[in-house]
Amino acid sequence: MTDLNRRELVLRTSGAAIAAATIGSCASPSGPTRTSSEFGTEAFWSKVRADYDAPEGVINLEHGYWTEMSRPVREALEAHTKRINRDGAYYARRHWHEDKLGVEARLANYLKCKPSELTLTRNASEALQALIGGYRPLGRGDAVLYADLDYGSVKQDFETLAASRGAKVVKIILPEPATYENVISAYERAMDDHPDIRLMVLTHISNQTGLLVPVREIIELARARNVDVIVDAAHSWGQIDFTLEDIGADFVAFNLHKWIGAPIGAGFLYIREERLGDIARNLSQGPSMEDKTAGRIYSGTMNFAGVLTVHNALDYCDQIGWQRKADRLKSLRDIWAVPAHNLPGVHVLTPNDARLSAAITSFRLEGRTSTEDNAAIVNTLMDEFGIFTVHRIAPGNGACIRVTPSLATSPQDCERLLDALAQMTT
Repeated sequence: MTDLNRRELVLRTSGAAIAAATIGSCASPSGPTRTSSEFGTEAFWSKVRADYDAPEGVINLEHGYWTEMSRPVREALEAHTKRINRDGAYYARRHWHEDKLGVEARLANYLKCKPSELTLTRNASEALQALIGGYRPLGRGDAVLYADLDYGSVKQDFETLAASRGAKVVKIILPEPATYENVISAYERAMDDHPDIRLMVLTHISNQTGLLVPVREIIELARARNVDVIVDAAHSWGQIDFTLEDIGADFVAFNLHKWIGAPIGAGFLYIREERLGDIARNLSQGPSMEDKTAGRIYSGTMNFAGVLTVHNALDYCDQIGWQRKADRLKSLRDIWAVPAHNLPGVHVLTPNDARLSAAITSFRLEGRTSTEDNAAIVNTLMDEFGIFTVHRIAPGNGACIRVTPSLATSPQDCERLLDALAQMTT
């Protein structure tokens, strides 16, 4: 296949996937003014990209580890750091607690819950450990459930919890290709086949393949079977726009440094008020914290400046527009992933169904399922095409390559990836 014909294939199969995101209205946090007439246009997104510093000579399509701060947020962090360094313990003892509560109240307002139902953590992993390790109802003879696409440390948390309580572990492999119906059915079948399941984890958006799991529907099935669900939302809030009412969960862990764009080391924990008694109080918290979500975690001294900067990161999301941001990320994904479904030898693991996909998407080259195979593909993309990605090894049907765009990504970056895949498979 010639380069010209390959390019024609790319453009023919893209279809509506390369259309611009839905437009609306917002104001810019900094830099050139974004006028209402250009909202959602490439001129608008070009100005947004200008708020991010990019590595020289690299197309970075690995924003899933964390999302880089925009320039206005980074400058705010620097100012907060200067203040904290100047004021020291005076700030910590006189103002920190009130400021922390202010951030938590704002998060609760976005997610439509009570401020007392959530508390800041250093990351989603810390929040998940509090939920899993503190889960009281699990006993001998019960079972816990996790899937292949769940986060590695979460699976280990479940293994350790089950061993400590005399419970069993049920593991499932989610179907490939995934569909809305077969993902739900996989969990429903597991619960019906193992009526002793008492607790399971649902990863809202998988860090492995980007699969967007229909958590609300699965939670409803679980409740009918007396199964509790812990939701790992480390990758979802900010990548997609939702509230806690939308997913109907009792226990959720969030990150703020992935898709919200806050400094590294910020997350939070949510427990529905009525379920607080089912999560044990942290060993370092006293009896006065028994009726508080904050009593389920003890983070020690946090990064004060980082927490203060959460406000600035949320401001930036507000000014871009939450749904507009989600639409943009999905449109960037679709530029390469939709036509890649038609490339011979390329298996895109994340469906095009908007109910099951957002920004993160993974692919596998035919016959290349080992860790070594996929590490080599990552190196080829970097060395020959200047495209940085990462391989993932948890999917039950074989390792894969994860691609994660961000607001710093251009449509041309995604087209370059598609071009590279076409060349690698001919």
